[in-house]
Amino acid sequence: MDIPFSVIILDDHRMMQEGLSSYLESHGCTVVARLASLSELEALLKNGVPVPEGTIAIVDKQLGTESGCDAVSMINASGRGIKCIMYSAFYSVPSVMQALERGAYGYITKDTDGKELLSALETVSRGNQYVQRDLQEKMNSASVLLSVLSKKEQQVAVCLLDGMDNGQIGEQLNISKRTVENHLSIIYDKLGITNKREFINKFSKSGGVTIQVFNKDSSMPDASMPVDGGKL
Repeated sequence: MDIPFSVIILDDHRMMQEGLSSYLESHGCTVVARLASLSELEALLKNGVPVPEGTIAIVDKQLGTESGCDAVSMINASGRGIKCIMYSAFYSVPSVMQALERGAYGYITKDTDGKELLSALETVSRGNQYVQRDLQEKMNSASVLLSVLSKKEQQVAVCLLDGMDNGQIGEQLNISKRTVENHLSIIYDKLGITNKREFINKFSKSGGVTIQVFNKDSSMPDASMPVDGGKL
């Protein structure tokens, strides 16, 4: 399947950049930029570098010490019409929800095959969301659990599951720490639990377990960490 799309690759691993670029170009895509950090992205967006209409950015969720979600927000705020697909080493519902909440159009993990990446590009190019198939099933399950929560409570819940403490959640959502505590109290009450540990355990049973499918110090798959539906 050849798809003549323009693509930006944002990944802090050079080997991953090169591998993605080679694969996509072999299938008809034009890679207009290969970036490794938020500062490089900011320079591209602010310097008026020509970016073809309909360009899609493939964004690593973890850019060293920086967040790919911040990159997505930066791209959306630029008004350049670039759509983002999160390309992540993390296999988790919270990671997907956070990426979509920040404005990503798609989410796939780095252990997926090239055909799914091309399918994601094709779907996102039409303005539709694309979540990796097995993660979509987990999303559906998690949605049942979170459906009783308000929009703001869902945002707090996703931040909590993403490992943030109350202060970090407040900064992320631009609310006070006390407001975060109030939201958590309501969340726990609605779900019939009493604390963070019970919440995480309850969510994990619905398929929200986080699995990092790549080593921290390598862009190559870790064969000792298989993915089998959310369990190690």
